[in-house]
Amino acid sequence: MNDDFSVEIVARCEGLNYTDADGIFRFDLGWIQSTVELHAYHCSDEAFQPRALSDEQRQRIIPRIVAHLQSRGTRVNVLSERPPNPSFFGQ
Repeated sequence: MNDDFSVEIVARCEGLNYTDADGIFRFDLGWIQSTVELHAYHCSDEAFQPRALSDEQRQRIIPRIVAHLQSRGTRVNVLSERPPNPSFFGQ
């Protein structure tokens, strides 16, 4: 298996681009104090169109991203499901 890949934090630290032989995967990032939240429940392609991850891709890509961020001293929280929308009106 070829281990050539890159991880790049983009969009003022609100996004992350992961690139390997399968192409580019764009993920959203959130920050809570010094912990990054990786929104692993969805990603998009180079044209920002939704892109589904196969199980094999998810098992390969997410750990690589987490290891990359942790190697920089960043704490990582992986969100595997979309968080609920906050209710501002008590609904």
